[in-house]
Amino acid sequence: MAFGDTLESAQKSDLSGWEEWVQRASSSDDATTFFAHLPDGRLVGMIGSTWKEGITWLGAMWVEPPFRGLRVGARLLDSVLSWSDSIHPGSEIRLYVATIQDAAIRLYQSRGFVNTGTVYPHEHPLGSVFHEMLRTPKSPQR
Repeated sequence: MAFGDTLESAQKSDLSGWEEWVQRASSSDDATTFFAHLPDGRLVGMIGSTWKEGITWLGAMWVEPPFRGLRVGARLLDSVLSWSDSIHPGSEIRLYVATIQDAAIRLYQSRGFVNTGTVYPHEHPLGSVFHEMLRTPKSPQR
């Protein structure tokens, strides 16, 4: 659900779209992606963000199940929040989270996110409901 797509559908998509996403996230002030990996290079988590019209949107948050509960997600989230606060100070930060993801909701709340009341249905998995959460802008440092 972190990517709003199924694996089957993503595997059918054009590779150039993924390449463009990686290029943009690694060379732009409008997007970033952070990865968590083991010393052997095995990917165990990631989070991405896009900045658009004064809002930093978080997405693509994922942690490999055996590594959940070990602060991997917290470190990823803190990294992307620090990025947003330094590159786009004063920007709102928003995300969508599935109502069934209790641990993710608690993590977001621990970082100051609140539910906005905006809800939208999602087809993956069928019948899912996502809630929008918001972290209001931090005051600029003086």
